[in-house]
Amino acid sequence: MRLSPITALLAASLLAAVLFTAGCIESPDQVFPGPAGESGSGPDTTVEMKYFEEVTKVPRPSGHLTAIQNYLCAFAEEHHLEYETDAVGNVLIKHPGSSPSEHHIILQAHQDMVPAVREGSSFVFGKDSIKTYIKDGWLYAEETSLGADDGRGIATALAALSSDELSDCSFDCIFTVDEETTMSGAKNLSPDWLSADALLNIDTEHWGSVCVSSAGGAFVEAVFHPEREKTPVTACYRLFVSGLRSGHSAHLIDSGRLNAVKTAADSLSPDCMM
Repeated sequence: MRLSPITALLAASLLAAVLFTAGCIESPDQVFPGPAGESGSGPDTTVEMKYFEEVTKVPRPSGHLTAIQNYLCAFAEEHHLEYETDAVGNVLIKHPGSSPSEHHIILQAHQDMVPAVREGSSFVFGKDSIKTYIKDGWLYAEETSLGADDGRGIATALAALSSDELSDCSFDCIFTVDEETTMSGAKNLSPDWLSADALLNIDTEHWGSVCVSSAGGAFVEAVFHPEREKTPVTACYRLFVSGLRSGHSAHLIDSGRLNAVKTAADSLSPDCMM
């Protein structure tokens, strides 16, 4: 639920290095303009943070992305950029540049976020805006997930699209839907949108490095037909598993941390109940 303000600067530095490789800028040290005017709050008011703060105000849980799509389209219109949308809600914004780049690249981020809400909160995802505050150099969300995955990617792409420093560069930005759930945005992406030499996915936890990889997803539907029998027991119990450490299973699966679902299942196994 927190994001260091320096994260946006690191993302910008990585993006600058990639744009340099593509021939879009003269030096990898060339970064985006710093001050974001009077908007933005806290110790870091770079353009990336300005857009990140705007994005956090737009409700965008997976499957409910109309608001963020409207925001992206309005951004394109405000900056006089050509844009397209498709049937599933993906958004493409084109940055033609005043002179063709040596290589044409695509920056890609996903629109949706994981909508986690602290127990007892009245916050409603899809309706309310995320409230943030800065403490000890960290940006926090009040009672909810922050949405840095992938709000930071959206913010970095928008900073690139609006940057005077990159006015000569030609590149596209693609914002896909439902990465956190069905991957429907990536699955239904039109090949016509991918007319570039390379695509940079701005969605990583490892700053200072570029990962060359591919990823996919699969859904498994498991159907069980249990045999039911009557029991004289009249008491019912509700099992809670709480107090565990959080973490992304893709990166911490070998860390030894307990999984709540697995722990609950293990506690109901015959061996455990004997």
